[in-house]
Amino acid sequence: MAAFCINLNIHYSAPQKIWNKIEKLYTEMPHWKGFVNGCPQWYGENGRLIEGSVYP
Repeated sequence: MAAFCINLNIHYSAPQKIWNKIEKLYTEMPHWKGFVNGCPQWYGENGRLIEGSVYP
C-alpha cells in the first residue's frame, strides 16, 4: 500500500480564530472521525485512515 502526503502550509503561530475556522472546516469534511491525541482524523476510501498534524 502506497502512502502519500499533502501539505497545507498554515503557520503554527496563526491566530486562534484561524485555528477555530480550520477545526470547523475539518468537522464538515466527509468521513470525519474526530480528534485522536490532538490530531484530526478521517476515514478515506476503502476505510483507510487519514490523519492531520501540526509541526512547528
